[in-house]
Amino acid sequence: MIKDSKIYIVLSCLALLFFLNPYLKVDEDILLKSGYKGTDGMNQNTLLLKIMGMKKVGTAFIWIDQILSVGEGGDPEIVIKKIKNNSDKISYLDPYFITNYNFSGSILGLIKIYKRFDLATEIYEKGIEYNPDNSILKNYFAGMMAASKNNMDGLLINFEKVVNETRDDLLTNMVAYLYERRYKKQGNRKDLEKAFKYWGILLNSKDEKYKEIGIRKIKKYMEKN
Repeated sequence: MIKDSKIYIVLSCLALLFFLNPYLKVDEDILLKSGYKGTDGMNQNTLLLKIMGMKKVGTAFIWIDQILSVGEGGDPEIVIKKIKNNSDKISYLDPYFITNYNFSGSILGLIKIYKRFDLATEIYEKGIEYNPDNSILKNYFAGMMAASKNNMDGLLINFEKVVNETRDDLLTNMVAYLYERRYKKQGNRKDLEKAFKYWGILLNSKDEKYKEIGIRKIKKYMEKN
């Protein structure tokens, strides 16, 4: 069983590298133009361009470990430390991997059992330092900061910008849930219409879990009317 699990992780890692290839190509172009200079993982000059392939593999393996750490759970304090450490390692190897900052930061900032806004802020600030023009990263960060202040309107405004710009089923489901919850509390039909909009997006998800949520929620409210 353990052997099969390791094989699965390796195959998943290779699949992730294939998926990331177009994005990593953009990263390489940026590194080449800048001479691969800077701070943290970028202070080793152009020599490391020769082993970019090794850095990509390292990034992919740490990323797989990051996902497994979140999925498996465990002692919150241990998981928190591991998420932050993995995120820092990934940022060192590939400072332009946006998903690292968004995923790691939102997990630490928005999941109730963690709620480490301080660490999440460090992750987002590092991401923005290397990717100052990325609007999705900034909106994720702004949404998380709004959540830290219980500013639901600010959270929804920024997270809607993210899901309207990119495919993020997890965040789309969260936005739909928040609109549904507000509808149940306040009874405003516009909130329910918003929830329907994002459940409708989930109907086209490649993940059966999210597709099922969209179908179930829409069916539930259609049957009531």
